[in-house]
Amino acid sequence: MLKRILVALDTTHPTPAPQATAFWLAHRMQAEVNAVVLVDASPLSSGEAVPAGGLGFRQARDRQREAHWHEEADADLLAIRCSALNEGLTLTGDCLFSQNPAQDLSRRALGHDLVVVAQNATLGGDDMRWIESYLDNAPRPLLVVPPAMPLVSEGTILLAYDGSANSARALQQLVHLGLGAGQALRVVSISQTQAEADRLAQEGAAYLAAHGLNVRPQGLVVGQKQPAELINTLAVSLDASLLVLGAFGHRSWKTRLFGSTTRILIRQSTVPVMLCH
Repeated sequence: MLKRILVALDTTHPTPAPQATAFWLAHRMQAEVNAVVLVDASPLSSGEAVPAGGLGFRQARDRQREAHWHEEADADLLAIRCSALNEGLTLTGDCLFSQNPAQDLSRRALGHDLVVVAQNATLGGDDMRWIESYLDNAPRPLLVVPPAMPLVSEGTILLAYDGSANSARALQQLVHLGLGAGQALRVVSISQTQAEADRLAQEGAAYLAAHGLNVRPQGLVVGQKQPAELINTLAVSLDASLLVLGAFGHRSWKTRLFGSTTRILIRQSTVPVMLCH
């Protein structure tokens, strides 16, 4: 059951969507919310070439940058604490200056059931590659929330299932966290033939049905549309509130199919995505 939620805040691209999602889940599941403001401090220790006589300038510049980062992080932490109080929640949190944000987030995740981040979070870096680094050794599922579409209401949950160990774990995590209780679930599988797609979808749906969940299978065939587009289109047509999938899928052709699909959906999904690896 979902009892402890960790919200990872990003000072580079702040958005209220992750905290809104975490607060809604906390109320629905009677869970505790914690927050961490992660700041990528690696630029302060980078091997930047310093011209003769320039060391003092660099040290002063770095102190100024660090002070500015502290101000931003403290302001973000204060804001989410105030928002939590307005929601009737007690939130604990801190700021973490990290040389490796993905690795430190993994350590923090160990004491929680779910990690919530914004879709555009970079944790102070230049891009979103940290998400893949986190998922390589993810101890807990990661819920990636689009800035314009937080998870704040019940609705159909769409589960992408390809028969891989990771996608099987994603179904199990949904059951374990209790997120599917009382909601309509749709298991979608995509393959090169309708028979195989239907078989996989029925396999995934059977597991969820065995746990008493309301679920329907749906098989789709790979065609002119890429799997990510098929899944996104289905999510929109179902007015899905959540998309659940295992990160990166099978080897061989399925790596190309589901691996690239995971990466695209992390960046482009119009609904929150829960990733398990």
